[in-house]
Amino acid sequence: MAEFKATAEMGSAFSKYPEMSALLLRMQGRVHEIDGFNTNAAGHDEIGNTYFETVDPPTKGLLKMLGQVSKIAEKAGHNGQSAAKLFVRTDDDLTSGV
Repeated sequence: MAEFKATAEMGSAFSKYPEMSALLLRMQGRVHEIDGFNTNAAGHDEIGNTYFETVDPPTKGLLKMLGQVSKIAEKAGHNGQSAAKLFVRTDDDLTSGV
């Protein structure tokens, strides 16, 4: 039976996804930090309020996106590694005649 050559590569490729997920969460933390700096620096006068009206919506969108992409990367990594293990087991079963 022909061996599925991409199996080993698939497992190693998906092994990096948890690291990507953690990096995205760190990025989200830094955006929170920047948002805090903005809140403290811009003030709450008319100019500050105008600034917040402009900056707050995209900042919240960025925070949400980073969180969602982090969760997706984590799930993709877990599911990809599970699929790779399944392919290895299937290949082993096929080659051993089970």
